[in-house]
Amino acid sequence: MMKLFAKINKAIPSSLKLCFSTTHLGKYLRSLDLIYQATDNDLFSDKNSSDFVLHLSQIHPQLPHFSAYCGFDPTSSGLHLGNFISILTLVRLSFFGIKPIFLIGGATGLIGDPSGKSVERKLLTKEEVKINFDGIENTIKTVMENLNDYLQSEKNDLDLGKKGFDGKYSIENNARFYEKLSMIEFIRDFGKHFKMQVLLNKETVASRLNNEDGISYAEFSYQLLQAYDFYQLFLEKNCILQLGGSDQWGNITNGCDLVKKILKKEVFGLTTPLLVTSSGKKFGKSEVIKKYIFF
Repeated sequence: MMKLFAKINKAIPSSLKLCFSTTHLGKYLRSLDLIYQATDNDLFSDKNSSDFVLHLSQIHPQLPHFSAYCGFDPTSSGLHLGNFISILTLVRLSFFGIKPIFLIGGATGLIGDPSGKSVERKLLTKEEVKINFDGIENTIKTVMENLNDYLQSEKNDLDLGKKGFDGKYSIENNARFYEKLSMIEFIRDFGKHFKMQVLLNKETVASRLNNEDGISYAEFSYQLLQAYDFYQLFLEKNCILQLGGSDQWGNITNGCDLVKKILKKEVFGLTTPLLVTSSGKKFGKSEVIKKYIFF
């Protein structure tokens, strides 16, 4: 593990220097092997030579600024190395003028994401979710404070110019999205935009349907809720990009589709390669052994 930290610390300065020497977000992220899938490959293609924010402004001329988000469900009070990759990627997006949003699933954590799971999750109580929520929120704040301190200490060597992380970000709780939303309203106004054949063909759902344990309606509905999160963040925060690990691809594309169907606006999804253990298993907050949770 210490060798891994040393490798990360050594790589950060050189990768940041590359970032501040280019306006090409796709080139920068690909140089770090951070692009696994994208809903719009042209947006992150090396052939797209335009400034990233300028390109987005041409797509959304009515929006004064942009943000991107990644979701973290409070299935545990800690985060792991895979989560750190997502946090760093959001910070890297901020170098190109995209404000980071960290969405903690105060609501979705009560249900549980079936992605990457072969069996049903154990449901957490509201009290357990609250404890885990606070732990993740404090962790994100600590990590972002440390990253900001590091970037400020290195700003002279990095020659930031007009770029750089300004320390601004937001942490949101998706529980507030559902406080005044009735089940009938959700099914009528949003559920009608999801086709069953599409939902059933999503990799996570399809694999669970072939499993003798199956999948409950509660976990099946999770993908609709994550899509609704993206819809709300676009309306409230000008959020045009959702980031996640490769196991989140189906959930992310659902969100992009929902925004397009209801609002007739284009938003984007990006996944990073999934970090796995030496045995090939995904790092997960709810079952990863304690020594892997390092912040």
